[in-house]
Amino acid sequence: GRILRSSDNSETVLSVDTFTKPSRVVIPGVGIDSVVLQPNSPDIGVLDSALEKGAVYYPGSGFIEQGNIFIFGHSSSLPVVVNQAYKTFSGIEKSRIGDEIIIYDRNGKKYTYEIERVYQANAETAFIDLSRSGRRLTISTCNSFGSKSDRWVVDAVLKA
Repeated sequence: GRILRSSDNSETVLSVDTFTKPSRVVIPGVGIDSVVLQPNSPDIGVLDSALEKGAVYYPGSGFIEQGNIFIFGHSSSLPVVVNQAYKTFSGIEKSRIGDEIIIYDRNGKKYTYEIERVYQANAETAFIDLSRSGRRLTISTCNSFGSKSDRWVVDAVLKA
């Protein structure tokens, strides 16, 4: 289980099944709206297969209730790319600090995050901190279709 700490510093031990994973991500400011797949394994083959269908929640990252949710997906502005899953996060680099990201759970409940940072990171040296406390969200995508050199990364925090 995991420990959920409330604002009064009391603790509640919850099983992993109690926590909520994202099922849809919407970034209205840049026209992004995608399902979020939830594979049960961090195996590269499993993750690659999920990426062919949309955004992917990284297993072992945070939950809506606590921690840093990590979602990743493809992006491409090439007109020859017909699979829309390969365009999941196209345009995310146009996001701005203060823009909203809306996450829905499987029951349709809405959670609104506010973007704190948008940046480009080297794929070889970039590090996504999954241990971050609070209620956070990190989204990442390649900077161009087929490129593995750089990534666009967006960090956000749940709005109160």
